[in-house]
Amino acid sequence: MKPLVTIMYGLLYPAVLGAIAYNLLPYLFNRFPKVVSERHTRLQVILGFFIALHFIADFAFIQEFSHDYGWLQFFLDLAVVFSLYNAFWALRLDGNQVKESEILPRRLAGWMACVYLAFLLWSEIERSQSTFVEHWPVLLAITATAFITFTVLTLRPRIWIITAAIFFFGVIETISSFKLLTLASQ
Repeated sequence: MKPLVTIMYGLLYPAVLGAIAYNLLPYLFNRFPKVVSERHTRLQVILGFFIALHFIADFAFIQEFSHDYGWLQFFLDLAVVFSLYNAFWALRLDGNQVKESEILPRRLAGWMACVYLAFLLWSEIERSQSTFVEHWPVLLAITATAFITFTVLTLRPRIWIITAAIFFFGVIETISSFKLLTLASQ
């Protein structure tokens, strides 16, 4: 199903990552004083970068390790793209003045739980086809822990815990993805 791969990895992932970058980059250049002076804006921008980190790690990992890409993988990838974009949207980084209370922590945590649910389903599909079968239990444990964490945070949202969870799981996902990519290239 080559057209599905092209649509997902040649169009949708880059388009959504570009939209995220388009909304983040002004905060580094035009609105940098606002980022420095306003705590909630700093929080929004930091969370935005962590979500972008998730996006990049997921893109690199799935593109490399997806085998026999079919409709099911396409729809799971679509769910990941949609969920990560909506998690980013929950930060309200649209350039308008927002208060910390207007960051939507319940939606942010809920969309991140959806991301990790899609990761769990995707992992189960790919597990039997992977050349890294010995690493799947660790990846599955990390993904399941992230899913449970964000599900709980959806029920009891605390923005600082959500921030720490997005940072922690983003770093873990990035390290494990690039470690497996390094192993694959050897």
